[in-house]
Amino acid sequence: MGWLGAAGSNQGTSPLNHLVTEQPSYYSGLSSPRRLTMEQKVTTLRLPAEQAEALEKVAEVDGVSVTEAIREAIEQHISARAADNEFRARLATSMERHQRILDRLSTA
Repeated sequence: MGWLGAAGSNQGTSPLNHLVTEQPSYYSGLSSPRRLTMEQKVTTLRLPAEQAEALEKVAEVDGVSVTEAIREAIEQHISARAADNEFRARLATSMERHQRILDRLSTA
């Protein structure tokens, strides 16, 4: 199973293999790996007030920061997408299309 938890995702030559086969180094045996310094990208997230308040309550009850709750939700979403065969097929098609474009550009 890959680090994202997608069963079978690290088998064969799927375009998602690079996403799910390696556990990031900051996970090595730590209970809360996110506290380590790592390369980060800042993203602004705008939520309806009601949803933001619900998220704050969930994070508080779970004993994590709102940021950590959001990261966990994103990881779960990526894992679910990685396990979705229809998504994987669309990803493969997209990658093939992009590769054809790159091939054309490299011979131009």
